[in-house]
Amino acid sequence: MKIFASALEGVSINHNGKKLYLSQYLVEHKVNLQWNLLSYYYLRNHLDNATFIMDNSREVLIDSGAHSFQFGKKVNWVDYTKQYAEFISKYDKLNIVGYFEMDIENVVGYDKVLELRSILKSASSKIIPVWHPLRGIQEHEKMCSEYRGKVIAIGGFRNTDSNAKGVIQYCKRSLQRLANS
Repeated sequence: MKIFASALEGVSINHNGKKLYLSQYLVEHKVNLQWNLLSYYYLRNHLDNATFIMDNSREVLIDSGAHSFQFGKKVNWVDYTKQYAEFISKYDKLNIVGYFEMDIENVVGYDKVLELRSILKSASSKIIPVWHPLRGIQEHEKMCSEYRGKVIAIGGFRNTDSNAKGVIQYCKRSLQRLANS
């Protein structure tokens, strides 16, 4: 099992009167970073530390950070997505497993999510679509088929997606259908 640690992008400590990012402190003290999840929303303000983490991790996942905007903050989604895509193009590394899409259909609708996904896909083939139960089982099956052999994710926003038991049922049913096709 791999557990990806998150939130290292901007965390700093005071060590012997010197300000250090926690990630630097850990590496200096021989702690292997292994697997890390970074958020583009936060790392864009700490690119030096983000690249340090990427360079010192076995594997990295990068989230769009779109969830940080979903409850009241205004943003131009196309511009933000283009900036995220530029980051992906510039900083992609072999150890980056993938980049999560802008799964914000509860704010902009699913058609817009697909438009934003296409912007990201022009930057990398490692874009990770995120299925939410409200999209329905047919969309999950379509994603599983389209992204066969690649990473897909299942979202789970508190109070907006179905319960865990429902997600498990969706996945089992979808996997059975794919196995039979």
